[in-house]
Order: sequence, then structure tokens, then C-alpha cells
Amino acid sequence: MEDRYFQLSSKMMRIGRLRRQIVDNSVEELGLMPSQHYVLMQLSREGSVPSQVEIARMRHVSPASVARTVKNLDAQGYIRRHSGGADGRMNAISITEKGERLVRRGHAFFQRMEAASFAGFSDAELAQFSALLDRVLENLTHIEEATKGS
Repeated sequence: MEDRYFQLSSKMMRIGRLRRQIVDNSVEELGLMPSQHYVLMQLSREGSVPSQVEIARMRHVSPASVARTVKNLDAQGYIRRHSGGADGRMNAISITEKGERLVRRGHAFFQRMEAASFAGFSDAELAQFSALLDRVLENLTHIEEATKGS
């Protein structure tokens, strides 16, 4: 039984790595680094990004790395930084039309990739697969919560 669990876990990890490699390659074809793409997607979706410290924590990188990402996106014309706050030091960030065009190109690619990933699956199979993955996520969440308290 343990061997079957290992095989399933290995397949999930291989799928994740392969998907990440495909995404990273496509993002690079757009002329971006994955971190830059993340910030642009967040801005396009939400209209704002978390603080640089929060982005660094979520992406497991240094705040200085995030600052360089934002600076490069600004220099390339994909975002615009605005002074904010009472002291004028806090930067607000907005996405430019150039950035939005790039996001739309990336979004179209991701839609094609996701559709191709699940080609041949019926709606019922997709619903069942989604429910099974939800159970795995719930189980892993319980494990994570239990290990945080250790």
C-alpha cells in the first residue's frame, strides 16, 4: 500500500514540476522572469499587490529581490509606481496598458495549456478528479496544521 502512495505522490510532483517548467518557459518567451509575471498577474487580477515583504514571503525570496522585480517592471513600462502615503515614501503600483497586453497574451497561453492538460476527460471525470484533489489538499492541510504546533 505504501508503494502505491509513493507512486501517486511521485506523479503529482512530476505533474507540478512539468507544469512549472512549461509555465516558466512560456513566461520567458514573453520576455519576463516568473517573479515579474506573478506581480503582473496579481495587478491585473486584483488591481493591487501585497506589500513587497508579503510578496517575498509568498514567493520565498528576499524583499530586495521583489524590489528589483518591481523596479525592472517599471523600467520596462509594464507598471507605474506612484507616491502614496502621508510622507510620500510608500509606492503604489498600477499596471499599464502595455502590461495588460502582456497579461492577456499569457492568459491565452494558460487557457490553451490547461485545456490541453485535461483533453479527453469527461465533465464527470473532471468533477471526480477535482473532488479527489480537494480531499488530498484537505488531508495535507491537516498535516501542515499539526506540524506547525510541533
